[in-house]
Amino acid sequence: MGADVFEVVELEAARVVTIGQDARGVWTLPRCPKLGKGFAGAFVRVDPPKDASAERIAEVEAAARAAGAAAVKVLRQRRDSVVAEPKAEPVVGTAREVVMGMADEARSVDRDALRGVLDRLLSAEGV
Repeated sequence: MGADVFEVVELEAARVVTIGQDARGVWTLPRCPKLGKGFAGAFVRVDPPKDASAERIAEVEAAARAAGAAAVKVLRQRRDSVVAEPKAEPVVGTAREVVMGMADEARSVDRDALRGVLDRLLSAEGV
């Protein structure tokens, strides 16, 4: 149905262990290391780095389960930002110059069409 399914396990002394992006050896060694006793009965969150393969993430999850984790949740991988970084200093000028400067930096399939639409809207507003 598309909803996440969580394992619910009741424990008297629950603790959360996170296998983070900077966990030494887990993401860099050729094979997933054996995880220690600290995982027994713990709730484990796997926070994979953005360059980790699906196979590697599955290996880490399986290793946590094999180490006795009560529940394992794999977090979504972080991706690069979809927002364009500014290419130059902010444009200082009239409202029209600022808007058209932003249009020049926009990630658009057809910048000329975008500029045309913006030009019509700005003209209609008297800018």
